[in-house]
Amino acid sequence: MNENIQKLYNLSVMDAAIQEKQNILKDIPKRLDQTKGEWSEVQKLWEEKKDQLDLEEKDRRDKETQLKESEEHIKQREARLYEIKTNKEYQATLHEITESKKSNSALEEDALKKMEEIEILTKEVEELKQKATTRQEEF
Repeated sequence: MNENIQKLYNLSVMDAAIQEKQNILKDIPKRLDQTKGEWSEVQKLWEEKKDQLDLEEKDRRDKETQLKESEEHIKQREARLYEIKTNKEYQATLHEITESKKSNSALEEDALKKMEEIEILTKEVEELKQKATTRQEEF
């Protein structure tokens, strides 16, 4: 009789282990879906930040181009100062140069801000890329 009880006990232990393994197997699809969802979300966020970074870099390049063109315009106006014969024209050209320099100053500040934003976005993009890679490996 003791032998039968021992066999029943061993059988119940094995049955509990089997039940535990079956529960783990049932959870696998749910965990896969959750991990896939997290991976997709991080991947999407990474791509959005990457696109935003590309736009910011394009905007910065545009501002730098505008700045170069404006500086060239100022140089042309300053060279023209020596050719002007009337006081009125001279004053107008000086005013135009002053306004262009103010505009350049604002463009330089914008370009610097863009560079700072780009630096921050670059770090975020790298972090998100690593997160996406980690999530992909988990998946």
